[in-house]
Amino acid sequence: MKTISNKISIGICTVIICLFSSGCEKFLDTKPADFYGPEEYFNTEGDLNRALIGVYDPLGSSELYSYNLSSMFGTEADEGYYNRSSAEGPQIYDFTSAHTRIRTTWQKLYQGIDRANVLLANVNKPEMSNSARNIIIGEAKFLRAFYYFILVSNWGGVPLVLEPTNNPIGNSIARSTDKEIYDFILKEMKEAEGKVRTIQSVGHAGRVTKSAVQGILARVCLYMAGYPLMDVSKYAEARDWAKKVMDAGHALNSDYKQIFINYAQDKYDINESIWEVEFWGNGADSFSEAGWVGVRLGIATTDVSLGHSYGIIRTTEKYFRLFETDDLRRDWTIAPFKYSGKNKVNHAASAIYDRDIGKWRREYERDHSTSLTAQNYPLLRYADVLLMYAEADVMASGTVNTAAVNAYNQVRRRGFGEYMFGKFIKSIKVNSGGTGYTDVKIELEGGGGTGAEATAIVEGGAITGIQVTKRGTGYTQVPNVKIVGTPTNAASATAILSDFDYDLTASQADPRPDIHFLEAIKNERSRELGFEGLRKYDLIRWGDFLTVMKDMEVEISTSNAPSYASWAFRNVGPKNLLFPIPVREIALNNKLIQNPNW
Repeated sequence: MKTISNKISIGICTVIICLFSSGCEKFLDTKPADFYGPEEYFNTEGDLNRALIGVYDPLGSSELYSYNLSSMFGTEADEGYYNRSSAEGPQIYDFTSAHTRIRTTWQKLYQGIDRANVLLANVNKPEMSNSARNIIIGEAKFLRAFYYFILVSNWGGVPLVLEPTNNPIGNSIARSTDKEIYDFILKEMKEAEGKVRTIQSVGHAGRVTKSAVQGILARVCLYMAGYPLMDVSKYAEARDWAKKVMDAGHALNSDYKQIFINYAQDKYDINESIWEVEFWGNGADSFSEAGWVGVRLGIATTDVSLGHSYGIIRTTEKYFRLFETDDLRRDWTIAPFKYSGKNKVNHAASAIYDRDIGKWRREYERDHSTSLTAQNYPLLRYADVLLMYAEADVMASGTVNTAAVNAYNQVRRRGFGEYMFGKFIKSIKVNSGGTGYTDVKIELEGGGGTGAEATAIVEGGAITGIQVTKRGTGYTQVPNVKIVGTPTNAASATAILSDFDYDLTASQADPRPDIHFLEAIKNERSRELGFEGLRKYDLIRWGDFLTVMKDMEVEISTSNAPSYASWAFRNVGPKNLLFPIPVREIALNNKLIQNPNW
């Protein structure tokens, strides 16, 4: 378009020269006065940093995490359903290769890639310290690789563009393979890891840091280890990257709900939230980067004083039942109430399909008077890192190791309030069976807990075992085991408290404890990370996606859910493991080949 415009200008000037010989030289200067090309820019460190902000910018766009990747592409798995009786699009698997959101997301990702390419091509121009330059290089390379990670996760192999696009002609590039794209991502992210700053030195989670790079590298390696590449050697590498984050001083926030209140209030907790997309303002400001997080994913209300929200995603009963009753995450993730005016009205126990997502609560925002929000969106949390470590370790080693269980337990315990609820009694060990027992009663005294019960097994007057019939809860210390009876020689026993959540002793009876533990990890990832844009991609890499989705179709069809709750599960098929290449891109690039069945 710019070339055509210039030709027209020259043609007009040729005519005008016959009439006005003076001034034509100035007229022929077609260089825009309000535009800086790379040759005029990138002359100072400040120029580079401003360009780097431009590389970050697509993350918060509506095409990525403000809208598409947070409330459409990231939620179409088994945890929830799209709460609209009239809908089409990726969220219910009813779309074609011409769909606007498929096209614009692809374009926005390549826009971010091109901005990184331009910056990296000019990064050596200004005079500045090598340390400052390396930080910019590291962040730009990582962001470029991250955009390719989103592309390969959704479209498979894509064109690998590593130079700035300077001309509309000659840009037809064939698709690289999935492996080639992943290999590039690994290489770039590893290089970035050595250049970026620690999260402690940055002081917030809005920039790319070592912990962010290491954690995303763990995720990338897990994706490579699963479908479609099935490179199982990457499990060990994923474990190693996750361990680096664990060794960097991070810790879980003791209060699960506070993580999301912090996002609403623009507060950082770099121990828990390692990398997040930043939003700012309310959409009414002159300078605003407000988004849709909370508006689409929140608890439905039209009252702006509460924070207007569409309640666009609701839970499935399967997801609701995945939580135990005492799991504090359930009633935060899945709202137990609805709004009636300004009042909160609790849902009936049977009205599970009426429950909105509750993670992104607008009532906690500092300014919820408009239809856009400043709520940040998590890209990497420490809980995710711990669960990735546990999964990678059990898959790499083929056994259940203590370190993996401990990582898993940290997440699980926090879900139940850890010290708030304490532990349960896992088992009771008989130290001495005694003699002369006929009638025996077991009493558990002290320890701070309640509800535990046990019965003795007596053989030949001796206690040969004590079976825990009710595990109880709230134990902060080991209770005393009191054996009530009339023996000739008293028995003794010791209670053993739980690891709280995952009973490793029970799994040892299984011929494959690693499989037992892996299933526990899969469920825990869903409970902990629900509606944070990861579930679909987890199911795909595990090879579970189509089976799980079709099982959901059957489950919902026999439930009291609205008929439209089953649309996504009914429509999904093998082709939906990937998005189609946008038809516009195929028209512009004759070397592109469409994904199967599209």
